[in-house]
Amino acid sequence: MRSTQRKDIELMTAETDRQKPARVLFSSPGYRSYLLEFFRDCIGDDSWIMGADCNLLSPALYVADQFEILPKKLDEHYGKELLKICIENEIDLLVPLSDMELPLLSRLVSTFSAEGVTLLLSDRQIIDICFDKWKTYELLSANGIPVPRTFDCLDSAIKALDASHLELPIVIKPKTGSASRGIHYPESIEQLRMLMKPDSIIQEFVHGPEWGLDILLDLDGKFIAAFPRKKLAMRAGETDKAIALEEPELQAIGKKIGELLGSLGARGPLDVDLIIDGNDNPKVLEVNPRFGGGYPCAHFAGANYPALIMDMVAGKVAVPDPSSYVFGRTMLKTIGLHCLEGAK
Repeated sequence: MRSTQRKDIELMTAETDRQKPARVLFSSPGYRSYLLEFFRDCIGDDSWIMGADCNLLSPALYVADQFEILPKKLDEHYGKELLKICIENEIDLLVPLSDMELPLLSRLVSTFSAEGVTLLLSDRQIIDICFDKWKTYELLSANGIPVPRTFDCLDSAIKALDASHLELPIVIKPKTGSASRGIHYPESIEQLRMLMKPDSIIQEFVHGPEWGLDILLDLDGKFIAAFPRKKLAMRAGETDKAIALEEPELQAIGKKIGELLGSLGARGPLDVDLIIDGNDNPKVLEVNPRFGGGYPCAHFAGANYPALIMDMVAGKVAVPDPSSYVFGRTMLKTIGLHCLEGAK
């Protein structure tokens, strides 16, 4: 395991008469250097931001004060190495950012807690529900949250088409897919039969603008906030441009989702994708149990979830300040560059 450290930054030793500086570790940060900067801004220069990734060329590692290289295989050894890093560096908060590692780490929340590390992650039950689009549909629809008509059986979908309860084109997507991979839009029953796979679901095609909700729950699953944003452009399945708009109906849906999932073991940030159809009816497509790619839009508009999260970690009550929200701000992601000396 290789470790690297920025030479121009030194750890400051906590004095006995002041609070220990916060230490935050991000696992699998990839390109999300902005999240590391958001947390650094709210916890101060005396605090310590770390990254840990299996890829030495993950750009976000190089905005951290220090980083570690993790095993590539997601197994028990991966979890042990991450815990070891946390213990050795006296980490207060671990923020996992990759979908791939969430199921593994969700089994270790109590293990990290026993070592004094807050793992910002929901229980395994929530991870399993959110990663299975059929389970997500069943849970949300059973609790009165608006969702597109969805089928996990080809025959049921064809019967709905024959009865005019469903219209072509429709959507076929993997039950456990992410980043918009493996999605098809069959325009005939023949195409539907050809594209349908055992691990797919069939969903009505909702026409309309795409929206996102950034929901935050506290460490006990209590709802804190829900911030809406309208998606203006996507890139590689992630929000690339978005505008923060005040939408009370969407905020109410976000609160309902947050309270529902919080009662089942959700904690921390949730990323919700929605579409508003031609009749102004919102339909929830999926829920991701982590920070979403569109979160910076909410942050720039005054939501500042990192500050609320650090209050939670410090044992304070996280209280959002809606008076600080500035609706109408647009987020545009840019392409930055980082030059490494001697990297291979």
